[in-house]
Amino acid sequence: MTSRHRSLALVAAVALVTASAIALSRRHAESAPDGVADASRPSFAHAFTPGRRLTYEVDYRSEALVESELERPALGENAPRRDGVLTLSSAFAGTLTAAVVERHDDGSARVLATLRDLEVSVLLSDRAVVLPDATFAPLARGFIVEYGPAGNVRGVEVERDAHPIAVRLASQIVAFLQLVAPRDHGATWETDETDPLGELRARYALVDDAPSHYGGQVIQKLVTRTVAPRTSGALGRLIATGGASGTATLAYEVSPAEGILLEAAGALTTEQVIGDLRVGSDDSTLLVRLTADDRVGIERLREEAHARAAALGKLRPLDPVELRTADRRRENEALLAQIDLAAVVADARAHPPPPQSRDAATYARLLAAAVDASPDGRALLEKTMLEPAIDERTFVPLARAFGEDGSPDAQAALGRVVSGRPKADPGREVALFALGRADAPADATISMLETLSRAADDPHRYAALLALGRAAGQLAATDPARGAPVLDRVLARAEDAPDDAERARVLEAIGNAGSSRAEPALARWSRADVAPVVRRAAVGAYRLVPTRTARDALIAALRDDVDPSVRSAALEAVLVRTPDDGIADAVADRLERDPDESVKKPAASRLMTLCRRVERACAHVERLQKTGDEWTRHELAAFRRP
Repeated sequence: MTSRHRSLALVAAVALVTASAIALSRRHAESAPDGVADASRPSFAHAFTPGRRLTYEVDYRSEALVESELERPALGENAPRRDGVLTLSSAFAGTLTAAVVERHDDGSARVLATLRDLEVSVLLSDRAVVLPDATFAPLARGFIVEYGPAGNVRGVEVERDAHPIAVRLASQIVAFLQLVAPRDHGATWETDETDPLGELRARYALVDDAPSHYGGQVIQKLVTRTVAPRTSGALGRLIATGGASGTATLAYEVSPAEGILLEAAGALTTEQVIGDLRVGSDDSTLLVRLTADDRVGIERLREEAHARAAALGKLRPLDPVELRTADRRRENEALLAQIDLAAVVADARAHPPPPQSRDAATYARLLAAAVDASPDGRALLEKTMLEPAIDERTFVPLARAFGEDGSPDAQAALGRVVSGRPKADPGREVALFALGRADAPADATISMLETLSRAADDPHRYAALLALGRAAGQLAATDPARGAPVLDRVLARAEDAPDDAERARVLEAIGNAGSSRAEPALARWSRADVAPVVRRAAVGAYRLVPTRTARDALIAALRDDVDPSVRSAALEAVLVRTPDDGIADAVADRLERDPDESVKKPAASRLMTLCRRVERACAHVERLQKTGDEWTRHELAAFRRP
């Protein structure tokens, strides 16, 4: 099956995965012989037969939104008004084999798996992410999956030095295929499981729907999180919409007689890691199809598994949060034992590494290790940030290391830096933004941001306000009892603002919260009778609100607002969201009909970019290349369908 065919099959399969009855995408012509009724189908139980080898075609895709830095991107620039946004698209298509090496007395099994012939495409804001050639080689050489007797995955063993992306990919695919079926289950059953996001409750049901293969049956799996996954701010909440928060639906077609999975399709919200870049929650879809079921010599298979075992690391559970944390701490401690941190910091101050260089990345890695694993290192870095003579090029990476760590100790250190530096010092602004990045804002952090954002004599009150909006939204999403009152206080400030300029600043901060609690206020301040400066801020603040009504409000503003600056704000905001046909139609409409070039020109470039993600956008571009006015045809002349 070609990559294009796999892609088309995936789209069809996932479109049919719903919260009610589910059928896999392909329908074969086979029918049950006369006298065999659907009602007589047996229930499913795994059959881990040593020597059995199954081969599947796998197509795994994801779309994510990635938060870029809230800090100033370069020296001398003013603070941005909003969180930056990047888009991440990835596709993995290959051949998965799974051979049963041994079956234990309790029914559990050890399986040797490989993922070969992998076609990989990873795009970050439409630019290819270059991955090392050897990234996925460990998966092609083989990894081990440990199964419990009911099909629950106890963990995977991948090569010790495997790239984190390869480890994550193996875990995600195995988790997608995790079908837990206790013996003697009925038409429905429930289990407690784990996947790469943590603990979940799964409800399975036999679906009364015609299977793709004679003798098969379709099983629906509804997933409900029992532990909320770590978010990556408002973007993580935004990308998780489309269904109820914390839920997912998958479907399997199985052969009860053979005890194997034949096909699977579904969609999950999971998490990605690209190198050291932490990515927010993403929409992942998978299509799997069985292509071969054969047997291999058990002795030869065991020899192969034994040979691989020498290179494999220890068993990693699907949700290895504690294991990853412990591993990272050990790695950081070992790294710090080999260096003189004070000398490294002194050298970086004397010769700052160029931004985006390998030296800068190495320096950031060392700083992160010190903040995570060394109290003495944290104290040294905090002392350095408090030195009067420190320049901004030195200060920024130190503050970023504390902000990305986000622990209570790291937040407390940044708070002391904000309090300890002169009021007008630009480092305070950087530290404030770093405080706003914490995944779990402490009460002291919220209190400081609220106080400073109201201090009329503080030159960085606006930075504190922006950071407060982000922190309030994060806290409201992860700990509503603590966060909702904080966010409500920020919302009230828009109502109480003394003038339109201050009201716009508050709305810009609310935009960093990405919370549906803000919708009534945003609807009020985006009405036609409100000043353009306020409407512009309110419309932009919809960008991260994870609801359909927020998306519709952006499209309405893009279409109807009389002020071109407001329409431009709506255009930029709507493109942050997961694209769909309606968004593509709205952008194309502005390119075709907007009277102001300040809206038309970005609409042209955005429509061409959307084509990589939405087929409707491609159709609009190709249509307007032929039927658009001379200006539009010129803007689109260089476009070629990707």
